[in-house]
Amino acid sequence: MAEAILPIIMVGTSLLTAGAQLEAGDQAEREANVEAKGEELRAVQGEADRKNRLARSLASSIAGFGAKGVKAFSGSPLAILQEDIEVEKVATERDKFNKSMNANSIRARGKSAKAGAKVSSFGTISSGLLGAAKVWPSAGGGDGSGKISGPQFATGARPGGK
Repeated sequence: MAEAILPIIMVGTSLLTAGAQLEAGDQAEREANVEAKGEELRAVQGEADRKNRLARSLASSIAGFGAKGVKAFSGSPLAILQEDIEVEKVATERDKFNKSMNANSIRARGKSAKAGAKVSSFGTISSGLLGAAKVWPSAGGGDGSGKISGPQFATGARPGGK
C-alpha cells in the first residue's frame, strides 16, 4: 500500500510545484506590465512638465522683450523663441523614445520570466514522473530501476512476435 502511495505523492507534489512556478511566471509578467505602464505614465508627465516650463520661460522672455521695447515676435527675439521651442521638441521626442524603449525592455523581462517558469514547470513535472517511475515497482518492471524490463525486452523479441 505504501509503495503505491509514494509515487502518487511524488507526482502530486511535482504538479503543485509546477503550478506554483507557472503562477510565479504569470505574476512576474503582470508586475512587468504594471511597471512598464508606470514608465509610460512618467513619460507623459515629464512631457507635460517640460511644456509647462517652456511656456513659463517663453512668457518670461516675451515680458522681458516688451519691457525693453522690443517686439517679441520680430527679428532676433522670435528666432531665439523658435530655437527654444525646437530644442524642447527634440528633448521631448528623445525622452519619449527612451521611455518607450525602457517600457518595452521591462515587458520583455516579464515575458522572459514567464517563459522560464514554463520551462521550469515542465522540468519539475518530468522529474516527478521519473521519480515516481523509479519507486513504483510495476512501472519499472519490479526492480525500481525505472528501466523497462520483461521477457520481450530481454530476448530482443518484439511485441506480437515480429
